Amino acid sequence: MRTKLLVVLLLPFSLFAQGEDSHDIAFEWIEAQLKGIRVDFARPPIHARNLYHVSLGMYDAWAAYDEVAEPLLLGHTLGGYTAEFDGVPDFVLPFLDIPTARKEAISYAAYRILTHRYALSPGVVTSQARFDSLFTANGYDPSLTSSNYSGGSPAALGTTSRSRSSPLACKTGPMKSSTTPTSTTSPPTTSWWSPIQETQR
Repeated sequence: MRTKLLVVLLLPFSLFAQGEDSHDIAFEWIEAQLKGIRVDFARPPIHARNLYHVSLGMYDAWAAYDEVAEPLLLGHTLGGYTAEFDGVPDFVLPFLDIPTARKEAISYAAYRILTHRYALSPGVVTSQARFDSLFTANGYDPSLTSSNYSGGSPAALGTTSRSRSSPLACKTGPMKSSTTPTSTTSPPTTSWWSPIQETQR
């Protein structure tokens, strides 16, 4: 399990990256998220969790089209939450351009998660404009919100990846008992942090 988690976190920077001058779409989404963090409150636990969930959503969207790789969340139970997933229908695979389908599914997953997580951020105007720009620049339509991937739609699969990760976010990480578990609405208080205990030697 630890190996899988490490792969999810590193994949956008390694497997998806294709060189200094040409980066894969996952790298671009992580870059957009990092810029969103810069105009948000300083909340390390929240940002760490959001980075993980965006990476998780993108990885599952990528792995769904692979013959060897296996999604981490889709079709599995993680953190006490089971994410139902029947896989990409076999009958549509021969008709798909897999790299193109992966790029689309990854983008829909990342865009949906980021739009939801940063909706209440103090820098939402700047961040959302950046997310919208990257999304539409690649030819994707924000109005497509269906998660019915049974027909083989990469956009729907990406939206499914996002929708499956949201209940997980409510069960794990900081603010899991909050009424707005995925928001970034206010700075942390000192009670959030565990005090460092010094010991005399």
